[in-house]
Amino acid sequence: MLKAKLIPQFLDQINTGGVKLNFLMLENGALMASAGTAISEKSKGVTETKIIAAIMSNVWTDYSKFGRFYEAGKLNSVIIDCEEGRIAAMKVGPKHVLAAFGVGIQAGLLKLKLEKMKIALDDTIKALNPESHHKSATAESTQQ
Repeated sequence: MLKAKLIPQFLDQINTGGVKLNFLMLENGALMASAGTAISEKSKGVTETKIIAAIMSNVWTDYSKFGRFYEAGKLNSVIIDCEEGRIAAMKVGPKHVLAAFGVGIQAGLLKLKLEKMKIALDDTIKALNPESHHKSATAESTQQ
C-alpha cells in the first residue's frame, strides 16, 4: 500500500506525454495532493493547480447531482475540452476524485492514464477512508 505522504510522487508518474498536472481531491473540492504544474501564458507564470481543481470540483459536483436526480447512474468519469488543454476526472473510492490536465493529449489516452492510477491507488484510498472499508467488511461478514 502507498503511504499518503508519497501520493504526490506517485501521481507525478503520469505527468508524461502531454499530461502537465494531476491531483487527488475530495468530491467537495478539497485538494489533497497534486503533482506537476499547469502554467498558462495568460497567467504570467502563476500555476493554476487550484483553479483547475476548483473547475473540476464544480463540474463534478454538478454532474453528480444531475445523474442522481435523473437516476442516470453513478458518475464515473468526466472529460472537458478547455481553451488551453483537456481536463479529465475519475471517481476513486467513495469520496475521492482523481483528475489530470493535459495539453495535446487525446481524451482516450488521458482517461486510460487515470484508470491505471485509479487501480494503483485503490488500497491507499481505502486506508484514507477507514469507515467505508469498515462498512464493506461488516457487510461482507453479515452476508456470510
